[in-house]
Amino acid sequence: MLSHADMMGKFFERGWGETSMTNPSTSVQAQCEHMRAAVCADRRPLDIRWCSDSRVVKTYSSFDLLGEWRSTTYEMITGTFRAQCTEEVFRELPPESRVARVRLIRPLGVSTHDQTLVVNLPGTGDDTFYRRELIGAPLLHHGIAHASLEGPYYGNRKPRDQSGCRLGCVADLFRLGRVTIEEGMRLLHWGEHEGFRSVGVTGLSMGAVHAAHVASHFPREIALAPLLAPHSAAPAYCFGLLNKGTAWSSLESSPPHPGLLSESLGSHHHDHDDDDTHAPEGGTNHSRNKLDLRKILATVRGDHSYLVHGAHNNNNNNTNNLSVSTIAREFPGLSSVALRDLDIILTASRDKRRDDDMLRVKSWSSGQGSSSDASRSPAAIYTLYDVLTRFTDVTLLRPPVRRDAVVVVAAEEDEYVPRRSTLKLVDAWRLQHPVRWVKGGHVSSFLMHFETFQRAIYDSFEQLTLPYL
Repeated sequence: MLSHADMMGKFFERGWGETSMTNPSTSVQAQCEHMRAAVCADRRPLDIRWCSDSRVVKTYSSFDLLGEWRSTTYEMITGTFRAQCTEEVFRELPPESRVARVRLIRPLGVSTHDQTLVVNLPGTGDDTFYRRELIGAPLLHHGIAHASLEGPYYGNRKPRDQSGCRLGCVADLFRLGRVTIEEGMRLLHWGEHEGFRSVGVTGLSMGAVHAAHVASHFPREIALAPLLAPHSAAPAYCFGLLNKGTAWSSLESSPPHPGLLSESLGSHHHDHDDDDTHAPEGGTNHSRNKLDLRKILATVRGDHSYLVHGAHNNNNNNTNNLSVSTIAREFPGLSSVALRDLDIILTASRDKRRDDDMLRVKSWSSGQGSSSDASRSPAAIYTLYDVLTRFTDVTLLRPPVRRDAVVVVAAEEDEYVPRRSTLKLVDAWRLQHPVRWVKGGHVSSFLMHFETFQRAIYDSFEQLTLPYL
């Protein structure tokens, strides 16, 4: 969740940045293998140092999810542990981010073996535990303990030179995600060793993306409740409201590190650059694909800013006459991933009554003039979209072990997370439960639909008690 004050500046003002995760020996695939190995059943659990001075015992009274008024005595305690990642990534972290914090609330008077544990991962700018505990507290009535992770780059882990929630470079976003995902997995692993009956993970917005990654990589059955979840970080920064809070001129001023254009979460994503015969010396064919898609996106959105940057000979701006197969023939250099994303965009543009939120972001040339950073940077927008897809797209990952224990909640008027982005995740993983749509936008739905979020978490755990068919 983002406050208006947080959005006064820009994300990625230092540009792309670099990370060891683009090196062959420490690649994204190697990082994923490291995370999975860290939570093998026979591995030692996370060493959490619980602060006894932070322990408090309270009684929480409210209606439970069945409408009954209940009072539950619980303990709250805060612990710390070393940031969980490879040594290479650890050295890249700001000193402030190298120690993680977690706050656990769990009911007293109930055996741990009769409790479940949900790990709640932070969203963008989530500097405290308070908002997530508003979701977790009523679940105590149902024997669900709640662990909130303080993510790197936020709260006590925020670098001194970072302003608000605005990460300095794109590589910081990848480090944030890499560390958050492993720490989420290690907390689940800790919960298993503590004897909780079952464990699960949730998160809101960016936290939901990371929760989905956690569930995908975790090798055993867990519950998953992604709340207001996009399929990757790309739609929010490139199509949603964060588009206006991104320093596009900084990203356009210099190209990303070559490793950002060759690494990927999914092996089938590498076909993006499977033909380097037309690539410039020392590079890839990425720039060619980027320019092609820039032209197509301009056509799809009726965006005439492309005329400012180069000749545009396609006079047909009626997206009803466009198809992915037609585009593939006209632009043979486009990757399968780019064509897949175009299919989402074209489908949305044909059915604006239902999916106009996909295209809600203002045209790069509409009414903003030179005051809009994005109006000058369509190439940077697609480059970021491509890079974020490579590193954060959940649809490139295998589904969780228990797809039936995934319950997704999304907002009908979300201007951060396009409707189609949520549906893309559901379709890719062939989830068995329909999306639970709530009225409102990204912020208002959080304020108004606590019970729906809580019910999704509760129901995801209930599914684990049923046989998997």
